[in-house]
Amino acid sequence: MRFIVKMFLSVLAVSWIFWSVSTQVVFAYQSLWTEFVSYDMYLQLRQKATTQEWRLSDSLIKKAKNAVSGKECSWHEFWWKLAISPLCLLQQKFPELWFNESVDAVWDDVLAFDTQYDLEREYFEYESATPVLSPELQQYAMYFDWSKANTLLLYALAYKDVMIYLPKKVIAVHNIPKFSWYVVRKDMSNQWPCGRQNFMLAYNSLNNLILEPGKVFNLNAHIAYNPNYCQFDWPNYMFNWGVCWVSTQLYRITLLHPDLAVRERHPHSKRWVQYYADYIYGDDAAMYEDIKNFKIENTWTDPILIKNLDRAEYNKKYNYLVAVSPKRLGKKVAVTKKQTWQLSSTVTKQIIDSRSNSILSSRSRDSTYGQKWYSLN
Repeated sequence: MRFIVKMFLSVLAVSWIFWSVSTQVVFAYQSLWTEFVSYDMYLQLRQKATTQEWRLSDSLIKKAKNAVSGKECSWHEFWWKLAISPLCLLQQKFPELWFNESVDAVWDDVLAFDTQYDLEREYFEYESATPVLSPELQQYAMYFDWSKANTLLLYALAYKDVMIYLPKKVIAVHNIPKFSWYVVRKDMSNQWPCGRQNFMLAYNSLNNLILEPGKVFNLNAHIAYNPNYCQFDWPNYMFNWGVCWVSTQLYRITLLHPDLAVRERHPHSKRWVQYYADYIYGDDAAMYEDIKNFKIENTWTDPILIKNLDRAEYNKKYNYLVAVSPKRLGKKVAVTKKQTWQLSSTVTKQIIDSRSNSILSSRSRDSTYGQKWYSLN
């Protein structure tokens, strides 16, 4: 008899928990009585649940946990969000996202990067950039609230078999620090219209490109014969003026990334295109038909994702080109750009072990130009 009374009191206690706390918190939200609530709704419920914190004890939490002991963490995946069990949040279990899924999920919330290729210094070191995320995404980033009120709220939702719609970016934002980011940018706002048009066509064609391990990528072949190129005086060519800005940006990406190697590259030999100031840095890459190719190779075992990002800052409009690797590589690069003669230069890329600071490899490339050619950056 005592056992039956004890069981009855336990059931009554659990019922009181869900009624007095969770129901008071969420009863006003009719959607709770459906199978799903949005993540924003869950955050609102969590905020309201904190007002009941003082009423809760560890024993009540334990009884609430026992009430859902037969249920399991589960989720259903959609295109841009997940329907996830509250128990998964309690247990901190989430589906693994492919690294390009994570990048795509947060990409619209990336405002800029804390560092990028250094255009001006003759020597610089680079390991990885960090994306600057929008305030909305920073607030959206899921942290687990271990308060008794939130714990009980999640148990209450689980008890009612309610799933939470969780945007993928809430999970993806926690993967961002695990990746390596290699960034160059260029302001094209002051360029002549035809050149800017051709640049944008070639530049946009690289978005979401995946460089597979061991594969050589030929930029010339990739961007050839786009019917929308502004032709200048070169009809029926593979491409036209302006695309060399893209090959130059991609070349600079390879200088930053330890696992990207240049397989073919040519400077602007007939006339030197002045990219930055009067100093000849030698970090440009020319393209001409299938004669002057620009080819690179991913020499590591993981794929590399290329992304584009257009952002306005002050009176400039920057076009970012970004290479993303799915892990921290434990390597950095040291880039030296040295003018060796009046129209000659040498660019050296050293790959350095981040822990020991020892040089793993070094490669130099010489450039000689026929004449100076003054143009806008």
